[in-house]
Amino acid sequence: SYMCSFCAHLSLFYSLVHVGDSVQIDEDENDENSFRQNFAATSCLSAVVTLLAAVQASKETIIELEAVLLPLLAILCKPDNIDYLDDALSIFSVLTFVPNAVSEDIWTFFPILHDLFLNHATDYFEAFLPIFDNYISVGKERFLSGIPGQANYYKDAVFNIISRIMDPAS
Repeated sequence: SYMCSFCAHLSLFYSLVHVGDSVQIDEDENDENSFRQNFAATSCLSAVVTLLAAVQASKETIIELEAVLLPLLAILCKPDNIDYLDDALSIFSVLTFVPNAVSEDIWTFFPILHDLFLNHATDYFEAFLPIFDNYISVGKERFLSGIPGQANYYKDAVFNIISRIMDPAS
C-alpha cells in the first residue's frame, strides 16, 4: 500500500540521515550538519508517528506497517538513539495495542525494551508503561507462559522493572 511504501521511505531516510555522518574538517560546519541530521531524523520519526495516529482505526494497515517499521525500531532501540526514544515508544505503543495481539516480531523486542529501560531509560517509565501493559494484557498467554526453559521470564522482567521504579538504587 501507499502508506507502507511511504513509511518504508521514511525509515530508510531516517537510517541514512542518522548513520550517514561524514567526516568534517570545520567544527562549526560539523555542528551545523549534526543539527540538520538530528532535525531531519526527528522530522522523519514525527511523520511516522503522525501516520500511525492517522491510520490507527485500521487494524489491517497497522499490521501491514509493522513489518515495514521493524528495521527502524531495531535502530531506535539502541542506547545511542535515546534522543529518539519518545517516538520509538509511541510507535511500539500503537503496534502492541491496535492489532489486539502482540506479534512474534514485536515479542522479540520485549527483552530489548526491558534492557533499554533498566540500563538507559528509567526516566521514561511513563512512556514505557503502556507498552509493557499491552504486552501483559494483549499478549497475556505469551506473557504468562514465558519463553522455552524460562516460564517466568516475562514476569521476572516486569518484577525487575517494578523493583527499579520502587528502589532506583537497585
